[in-house]
Amino acid sequence: MYQFTSERLGFRTIQRSELPAFVDVYASNRYYLSFFEPDASTDLVRMEKEWDEDSKLPTWSAMGIYRRSDGLPVGFIDYLQAHPRLGTPHIGLYIIRHDLHGQGYGTESLEAFLAHMQANRSWQTVRLGVIAQNEPALRFWEARGFRRFSTAHMELLHGPTEIILMERNLGA
Repeated sequence: MYQFTSERLGFRTIQRSELPAFVDVYASNRYYLSFFEPDASTDLVRMEKEWDEDSKLPTWSAMGIYRRSDGLPVGFIDYLQAHPRLGTPHIGLYIIRHDLHGQGYGTESLEAFLAHMQANRSWQTVRLGVIAQNEPALRFWEARGFRRFSTAHMELLHGPTEIILMERNLGA
């Protein structure tokens, strides 16, 4: 059933039809959503709209993260095998159920995902962008070896927003 596993988690590529199982994961992260949605909430229609946009990118994919003990959707990762402008692997969204924060699921899933991608897709470096005001996310990524290398700006719900570009070398 899973493409790969870690101690507590299973990972597999998900399809659009499986999005209902992940609405709670996404919706539980109200702080993150507050950067994008006026009411800091989401629903299946919004998730499907985002999925439809993202899936137009040729190297985009999404992976579900499940707790192996009971199959609970713990989180998901969407990523680009090759970013259209940068050419490097890029994590677009990495999200864990808010009620499971602080229990090690974020670190365990990230390390298992990166090890799998390095071994099976030859990833040597991975990049991502973090909203500069999202200090909890910045602390998470920096604690896991990602370093800041540049900034960019995006128009989000509250206007022009600084994005911190980060990367991590996965090579030996």
